[in-house]
Amino acid sequence: MDPLKAAAALLFCLALFWLVLRLTQRLMTMAIAAGHAEERRRLEAEAQADQATGAVP
Repeated sequence: MDPLKAAAALLFCLALFWLVLRLTQRLMTMAIAAGHAEERRRLEAEAQADQATGAVP
């Protein structure tokens, strides 16, 4: 194989790998943030439910 073609193929593969890695990192960050938001919503809902049941004798 021509060394120039091999270098071009290597650069292309490295660029693809870098793009996939960045996309994966962003998706993981979004999933973690969504999990934290869901946990906050659940805790707030539980706190409101506790307040509602505590207010009624």
